[in-house]
Amino acid sequence: MVESWKKHHGSKFSLQYIYDNNLVDKIKGFELKVHSDGNFTADMVLKGGLGAADKFVEFKSWKTGSFSLLNGTQYKNQLKSYMQSGNFEQIFDANKLIKDGVTNPDNFVKQKIVDMIKNNADEFWNDENVRPFFIKNNIQSLDKLKEINTNSNIISNFKSK
Repeated sequence: MVESWKKHHGSKFSLQYIYDNNLVDKIKGFELKVHSDGNFTADMVLKGGLGAADKFVEFKSWKTGSFSLLNGTQYKNQLKSYMQSGNFEQIFDANKLIKDGVTNPDNFVKQKIVDMIKNNADEFWNDENVRPFFIKNNIQSLDKLKEINTNSNIISNFKSK
């Protein structure tokens, strides 16, 4: 029953985000493969316009305690897959974070992502499939990756709404 409620809340959050951001006509599909190897699926894929790449979107309806999952292999592998796509967003549920006492959910999310990437910088940089994502975003070395902050370009892919 609890798992069912979690799925319901996450689905409601996703649908509300789609509605609030007028994305209905831009949706290519749901639960589509990020890569042809099929290791990960995106919650939603938005159509790329005028030659632009499709955008892969992942919704996270997490409480503050769930952010420990950022350090797990599953999350890091999922994130690497999104980075390989080159065009993605991860949207975190601000209301859940506010209910947990977070006063600035967007900054909270961005800081957690920055900390996770910096703490695993060697792993991310040494992945030859992921490194082009960083280079494309003007992070030209492992040392520069270790210097990212919440204002870094790559962190704009992570939002709390």
